[in-house]
Amino acid sequence: MTRETFDSQLNGLLSDLIQMSSLVEEAIKQSVVALKQQNKDLARQVYQGDQVINERRFQIENDSLTLIATQSPMARDLRLVASILDITSELERIGDYAKGIAKIAILTADLPHIKPLIDIPRMADISSEMLHNALGAFIQEDLESALSIPQQDDLVDSLYNQVYREL
Repeated sequence: MTRETFDSQLNGLLSDLIQMSSLVEEAIKQSVVALKQQNKDLARQVYQGDQVINERRFQIENDSLTLIATQSPMARDLRLVASILDITSELERIGDYAKGIAKIAILTADLPHIKPLIDIPRMADISSEMLHNALGAFIQEDLESALSIPQQDDLVDSLYNQVYREL
């Protein structure tokens, strides 16, 4: 196969990765909305939608391994495909967190909130932004943007610790 074929398949993987990231970002947002609004139906949609994220992971992994087996990428190209595999696994894990939030939303929908949900949605917003920025930095090979992400992570950690103390 030619380099053009390889590049086409690699671009397809990157496109699939972006689509998967969008699914995960939406799952995070919708799971927190379901929690905040105590919306069981929305929570169930997120919970069931996790299967789509899981399937996307397996499809990207399969396509990545097929690309490695058929194209034998070297050096930089191989590292890129390996990174796609790692990112896909992490996105699936984040999708599982959204599913977990949806499950909590279902279980607590009929109970009053202990306190107003302010910090948890804020954490979700920052996490979604961080996810979006991280993938953008990866796709665009933007080191400066990538280096700014740990600051956002520190903020999420701080909010998490605050919520944990309050509960």
